[in-house]
Amino acid sequence: MVREDILSGLRLALSQGESLKNAMMSFYNAGYKKQDIEDAARALQIEVASYPPANPAVQQKKQEPIQQEKLEYRPQEKKQVQEEKVIQKYSNYDLKPAKPKGDKIITILIILLIVLVAILSVVFIYREKVIDFLNNLL
Repeated sequence: MVREDILSGLRLALSQGESLKNAMMSFYNAGYKKQDIEDAARALQIEVASYPPANPAVQQKKQEPIQQEKLEYRPQEKKQVQEEKVIQKYSNYDLKPAKPKGDKIITILIILLIVLVAILSVVFIYREKVIDFLNNLL
């Protein structure tokens, strides 16, 4: 059984110029089962093979025999080709997690708890003196 979510994800990756292998690895790294990914990839390859190319010029090129051209090295005519490779991130696993905002609150609560436990122990140990002190105040 082919999982439609994996299949549509592979289609999307291929439409954006990603290789099938990289797309499959992305799904595997995301925690999908290897068998599910392979099934979806096979289904996608069968699907792609069954559709004729949308552009008729591509069909004509396939029918014409391929001619080999001689490539000559000409240093004067050297053209610089710059390719920009877009890096797609599928997850944020490589980023360091931000510290939770609750750390300060937890620290304050722990200190408050220690102070209250100290006060309670002092009252328990010196209860007679505390009672005398409170009676003198009232």
